[in-house]
This record gives sequence, structure tokens and C-alpha cells, in this order.
Amino acid sequence: MLRKTAIGFILIALSFSACQDYEHGPLLSFKSAEERLVNVWAVCFVQNTATNQELTAQLVAANYRLAIFINGEFEVSWNDTSANTIQGSWTLQENDTKVAWTFSGTDRIGIVGQNGSITEITRLKRNELWLKTSVNALEFQFVLE
Repeated sequence: MLRKTAIGFILIALSFSACQDYEHGPLLSFKSAEERLVNVWAVCFVQNTATNQELTAQLVAANYRLAIFINGEFEVSWNDTSANTIQGSWTLQENDTKVAWTFSGTDRIGIVGQNGSITEITRLKRNELWLKTSVNALEFQFVLE
């Protein structure tokens, strides 16, 4: 009986240690990465990671939104006008720790980077998404809720 209990605890401990895919968590989730990623996200914090310069005020004032849809499409919008949108498709890569973005008909830079960018997910919860994005050799950390 004691041996079975010990084996059970070891299996649980191993499963918890293998569950953290992202640098900043969560430790454990019962929903898939795709289920947690699909949402309408608002930018609430942005930082240039090389200079530690915070750029939050500009993007929050512009009302940046990232809508990620279950059908593999996304839309970035700002200033609440249809002229200010970037649309395209997304796919999870590298054990669901990165997102590849393909823009439809534009090469503009958005909060997900440039067309063809691969963004690292550093935290993915049901109501919180952290993305590390490189744009023109600069690296940014985005926090979306």
C-alpha cells in the first residue's frame, strides 16, 4: 500500500513539473493552449526589453485589441476604426510556446510583429496573455488581458 502511494505521488510530481510550458506560467492548466489563446485581448502593458522603456500609455490610449479566433484567424485593431486593422491567420508552434502570424494583404507592423513573425508566449492563462515580439531588431514584452 505504501509503495503504491509513493508511486502515485512521484507520478503526480512529475506531471506537475512537465506542465509549465511558459516562462511566467501557469504551472498547470486543464485547457489546451489553443482554448486559452482564443479571446479578444486588450493591451495593458508594453515594454522594450532592451531598454526597459515602458510604452504602455501610447498603445492603451490607441485602444489596441488583438482578437484571436478558433478558426485560425486573427485581427489587430486600434483607434476603433476599420481602416486601422491587420488581419490574417495564426498557428501554434514549438510545443504551443510560439505563435506564427501571417498577415492578409499587408506588411504593416502590429502588436504581433511583422508579417511572418513568430512570437513567443511567455504566459498564457484564460484571462492573461504575455507575448515577446521582435520588431526591427527590438524586442518587446506585451501583456494583454
